Amino acid sequence: MTEPTATGPAPYPSWIVEDEYTPRFPIWTRGNAGEVFPNVVTPLGGTIYADAPAIGHRRNFVHMGLFTEDEIGEHGIVVSGVFGGYLYLNMSVFRLMGVRTPGMTPEMTDEQGFGVNDAPPYRPMPGDKSLGATVRMSRWAMRALRRPDTTVIDDARRRADDWVASLPDVRTASDEELLALVPTFTARITDFFVPLGQATALAGIGRGGLEQMLRRGTKGDPTLLVNRMTAGLGTIESALPARRLWRLGRMVAADPALMAQFDQGLDAVAGSVPGGVFADAFASFLHDHGHRGPDEYELAAPSWALEPRIALALVDRLRLAPEDRDPEVVAARLADDRAAAVAEALALVPRPMRRMLRRAQHVSEVGAAARERAKDAMVRELAGIKNVLHELARRARDRGGPADLRDAFLVTVDELAGFVASPADFAGVIATRREQRDYRQARIPPFWFEGEISDPSTWPLRATDPGAAPESPPAVLRGMGVCPGVAEGRARVVLDPADPRGLQPDEILVAPITDPAWTPLFLGAAAVVVEVGAQQSHAAIVARELGIPAVVSVTGATRLIPDGVWLRVDANAGEVHITADRPEPTQ
Repeated sequence: MTEPTATGPAPYPSWIVEDEYTPRFPIWTRGNAGEVFPNVVTPLGGTIYADAPAIGHRRNFVHMGLFTEDEIGEHGIVVSGVFGGYLYLNMSVFRLMGVRTPGMTPEMTDEQGFGVNDAPPYRPMPGDKSLGATVRMSRWAMRALRRPDTTVIDDARRRADDWVASLPDVRTASDEELLALVPTFTARITDFFVPLGQATALAGIGRGGLEQMLRRGTKGDPTLLVNRMTAGLGTIESALPARRLWRLGRMVAADPALMAQFDQGLDAVAGSVPGGVFADAFASFLHDHGHRGPDEYELAAPSWALEPRIALALVDRLRLAPEDRDPEVVAARLADDRAAAVAEALALVPRPMRRMLRRAQHVSEVGAAARERAKDAMVRELAGIKNVLHELARRARDRGGPADLRDAFLVTVDELAGFVASPADFAGVIATRREQRDYRQARIPPFWFEGEISDPSTWPLRATDPGAAPESPPAVLRGMGVCPGVAEGRARVVLDPADPRGLQPDEILVAPITDPAWTPLFLGAAAVVVEVGAQQSHAAIVARELGIPAVVSVTGATRLIPDGVWLRVDANAGEVHITADRPEPTQ
């Protein structure tokens, strides 16, 4: 392992999965990318994905009119890449959407997609503005507002289900049969980034239209009103697992025998899932939603079906939640408030604009639902890919390969067949890459960089003791409110959804990053504080659907907020107030 020298840190070896920089578009960000790839990208996953995300994004940009094929070829536009071992998105490229789309700005693009950050502001460059692109984007936006088309999402879901059903039984298939599937994975993943990107753009157009029309009436900040208008829709696919897990938690809470078994600890439950009605309900949940799980895009990360203990850990927390957190009860309250917010919004705009406002609201709802449905479809297919790869990893382990299946993903796709046949031949390679992965994983990559990323040896270390008290925690942390509400409670810092660290119903969940697989924990918390995220991030959409006060883009929250301190989370203002203890009630 490279150690810092007297004159500064020595360069650390490049990660095996590493992309090239683009001088024309120099600013890269973990915003949004960190939500789907929070950890170091594994060599096997990275080489299977290859250029799939970039190709899918470029296809969407051409479809929407943001770029022409000639522009993409001339500028070598790269939308995403792995740098220092972590996935980044090209902020410079996405900001052009704000420049070229009527009614939008680069700052709005940052807010919707990347969250609060201190990246350099947008700097105009020759060629950024394009009348042709603006005309094409206007036509696309008007078509989307008039008649949002989500058939491509439905087609993607059918395609995923059909393909997964066509896969052989991994337990009985030969090595050759499973390995023959692997070269087909990249093209399948590429195809899924097209509907996902189109749904994301649709949601952005709808929300952007709402914000633009309401900006004057709300004195320049329509965020709170728009969040209320888009909460509790009842159509968000990624919220369904949380609702099912809630019902499982209620089953446990109502049964003293089940409560006693869970009280013995998760090992007792995971080793022998309680039988009877609960076992049948849990099996049904895994059948319908077992393709989900934390770190869903990373192929080394197990789904709930591959590792049911992760889902049981969520049930364990939800069994303690009070009845008033019931998603159905909350949904009724949110529906009433959404109707009130729409009435307020209509009163703020001139009468001729009201029809357009309702249209923008409809498109934002359709887009949010389509985005989560597109991601769910993609994750279904990724789960099929994971089943194949994890079976190959298990076979390698049985032949003397790594005991930890994650280490099997330290080989590349070109090395996979040789590794499965003779894992001992790769022991040295895996040991070297494990050290390099762990070195990076122990450090926090920069949220953004311009030009070239700094060397990993200069990155700060992650907290090894969640919730450890800093020397002097600030009184207020600021971020971005993505689901309205105000809540108070003690902080509980959680770094891994598989280890909720005893999160109690009256506590505030403080997390580094959340994807929808974390969101069942939202139901077991009074509010949520997250270090990264934006208005259109998956976790923000699901938080609004479940009605959990949430503030994202709270930089350094897991390091600056000690466990047990009293927090007041004002998601309306995007603020987290920290006190040493619970304030005394006023007389």
